[in-house]
Amino acid sequence: MIRLPQSSQTAPHTALQTSVLVPIASITDDPTKHMVYDITVPQHENFVAGTIVVHNCREILRLTKLIVDSHVQYRLGNVDAFQLADGLQYLFAHVGQLTGMYRYKYRLMRQIRACKDLKHLIYYRFNTGPVSKGPGVGFWAPGWRVWLFFLRGIVPLLERWLGNLLARQFEGRNSKGVVKSLTKQRVDSHYDLELRAAVMHDILDMMPEGIRGNKSKVILQHLSEAWRCYKANIPWQVPGMPKPIENMILRYVKSKADWWTSVAHYNRERIRRGATVDKAIARRNCGRLTRLWLKSEQERQRNYLKDGPYVSAEEAVAIYTTAVHWLESRRFSPIPFPPLSYKHDPKLLILALERLRESYSVQGHVNSSQREELGLIEQA
Repeated sequence: MIRLPQSSQTAPHTALQTSVLVPIASITDDPTKHMVYDITVPQHENFVAGTIVVHNCREILRLTKLIVDSHVQYRLGNVDAFQLADGLQYLFAHVGQLTGMYRYKYRLMRQIRACKDLKHLIYYRFNTGPVSKGPGVGFWAPGWRVWLFFLRGIVPLLERWLGNLLARQFEGRNSKGVVKSLTKQRVDSHYDLELRAAVMHDILDMMPEGIRGNKSKVILQHLSEAWRCYKANIPWQVPGMPKPIENMILRYVKSKADWWTSVAHYNRERIRRGATVDKAIARRNCGRLTRLWLKSEQERQRNYLKDGPYVSAEEAVAIYTTAVHWLESRRFSPIPFPPLSYKHDPKLLILALERLRESYSVQGHVNSSQREELGLIEQA
């Protein structure tokens, strides 16, 4: 194994309590001897990439040790070349059982499955005719090729990850020099927070010293409720609220509504121009414009109920006369309503109820309201 030097106590980052030990395969003539490894990374155990790097290195080196130990046994004369080839083929085909590599890099299951498929194919072609089911094949090259290509891809990654882990351990995280870009989402949230802070400042200014703490939170809750009521187009009223507080909340809602509406129209204009717009922003913009249209439509209908109808009596008489003259010119004859003594009424009702019951019998599952309606049909 290799022991890395411990960071000095005068350094600003002294989180490392023990030495970091990087695992190296111990090549011995005893294949049953376990690998020697000890890697401790205190205070970074919750950091996923760090532990993944360590465990991946350990499991890859476990596979390396198994291969090297097989060759050591061959060089010592304990096994012959056929047994060595058969052992290598078994190693490459059973990496998932001999090591725990797939626990830390689950995409490795692709290589494990590929080797298992190769094993089945080799056994299917080899164990035929007079050979029957023999001790082994020893055809290790295809499995070796799979793991060779895997190692060619994973080793540079592990080198980079382990280098970053050790650099972070000894030098600390370099988060001070990173400049965060100000995105649209942050601009929106900053505006909202500043608006709330301004309202909070006004609340604290107008309140006496003793009741600021417990009342400010309640007022902020009323403020959020007022904004939700505005978006849902529901009138907001709290009985008993002091007039200055209510006026301040309404002023906050109006300024936020102006900003909210202007952002919605600005984003719609960008979408119309064909500018690059995030999918979430486009979806949210559609919802905002729908809310605004519903608000304007409800306002129009309320105004109609309050001020309408916008037709004078003379205009209504003229419209009615014109409709009557048009129907007379077309020789219109009204369709008579069935009389009360219509003899086919019960038959028509029975047919309608049968039709309704058939529609329910087709459905496999009915909810409680449909079940209640079905009971009424049966009762009728």
